[in-house]
Amino acid sequence: GSGGGEVVASNGSSFLLFLHPESLRLLRAVQVFDPLLGVRIEGLNELEAVEGEIWANVYPMWQRSHSQCLARVDPLSGRVLGWVDLTQLALSQPAFVEDPYNHVLNGIAYDHSRGSAPG
Repeated sequence: GSGGGEVVASNGSSFLLFLHPESLRLLRAVQVFDPLLGVRIEGLNELEAVEGEIWANVYPMWQRSHSQCLARVDPLSGRVLGWVDLTQLALSQPAFVEDPYNHVLNGIAYDHSRGSAPG
């Protein structure tokens, strides 16, 4: 994702990494946390810039689990603003792999021209 002239990246941890768009030099790092749950959000994966927020897929591989939710993150503070629950979408999709651990949602599509997620 990109926001404010920065490239936003993830390394699978609880940090969003903000990089210079040309040199990819690290400009800043923000740790993502949910103040209501009182936890850091580990396993940030696919990212998308959505109307001033960063939406992040959560896939904590080292815990052998995953989430069917997207975290809506404030890019300045790292605070989780809310969650998009995609459980019903995931359950409605056929499994293309036999290992249920690998049957996960991954990838975020946002239509900036419509101002909404596809659907």
